[in-house]
Parts: sequence; structure tokens; C-alpha cells
Amino acid sequence: MRSLPVERPVLFLRVAHETTSLRQIRPLNLLLPQLLRFRSQPLTAQSFRFQLDIRDGPEQSGAPKAAKSVVAKHKFVIDYSKPAGDGVFDGALYEKFLRDRIKVDGKPGALGEVVKISKEGSNKLAVQASIPFSKRYLKYLTKKFLKKNQLRDWIRVVATEKDKYELRFYNIAEDAEDEE
Repeated sequence: MRSLPVERPVLFLRVAHETTSLRQIRPLNLLLPQLLRFRSQPLTAQSFRFQLDIRDGPEQSGAPKAAKSVVAKHKFVIDYSKPAGDGVFDGALYEKFLRDRIKVDGKPGALGEVVKISKEGSNKLAVQASIPFSKRYLKYLTKKFLKKNQLRDWIRVVATEKDKYELRFYNIAEDAEDEE
């Protein structure tokens, strides 16, 4: 009687690429020669589980390079000089509102060192962030503040530059003249 050939299972190992978040699955039989080349001790389950360091790409020689840390700096300025000049807008209250409401890692008010709020001049507020921070989120919070203080019907938020917002009054006088 002739026996059928038995297929041996192929073991796979999940390997993460250094430079991307792409995950690759490689057959273990292709990785074993590479592992044995760098290992001086016998390969056991414990050493495989805890001491294995597999990297995709070309082998590095010499001292390991330091990881490059790219810190994204965002600086947004909100100019509220027109409403503050008329005595309608309170800048200190707005600053406190932002400090209490800006979320960092899902927690409101936990700004730490990653988000800094400071005054620039008498009627400008600067928000600096070293984490990903959206200009749109700042506009959302500003509109929320205006709604809370019942100023949303009178003041609007306008982007004047790439990193700058300005609070302006709606042009109500022109609309009244058009109706007459």
C-alpha cells in the first residue's frame, strides 16, 4: 500500500517593518537561517519569545543610529481685538475656557507641556501644540464659547491666514440698509 505524502505545516511569524506600520507575515522556514546567523546561543522557546529581534530591510553595521524624533509644532493665533475693543468679549474668560476644554489624549484640561496657551499682545491668544492639533478644532471650541456666552448671533470666526483666526462682527448695518 502506498502512503500519501504528508504535508508539513508551515509556521509563520508576524514581522513589523521598522519604517512603516505595515505588518508582514513571513514563513518561519525563510527566517530561521537569518535568525541562526545572528544567534550564538541555541534557539529555545524562551529565547525566541523574549529575545528575538527581527528587522526587515538591509543589515546595519556599526553603532545603531539614534531614532529621529519629528516634533510637529503647530501655532495658531486667535485675534479678538474688535469684539474686545467694544467691551463685548472677555479674553481672560476665553483663555480659561480653552484651558479647560482642549483635550489631550481624550482628557479635557490635561494640557501639560504639549499644548501651551499664551497671550500675544493685549487682544490675541496663541495656542502652541507639539502634538497633532487641528485648526478646525480650535474654531469649534471658539464657536462653542461664543454660543455659551450668547455671542454667536453677533460674532463670527474668520480664518485670515493659514494659522490665524479673527473674531469679527456680522455686517448687520449693511443688511438693515438693504431691507429699507
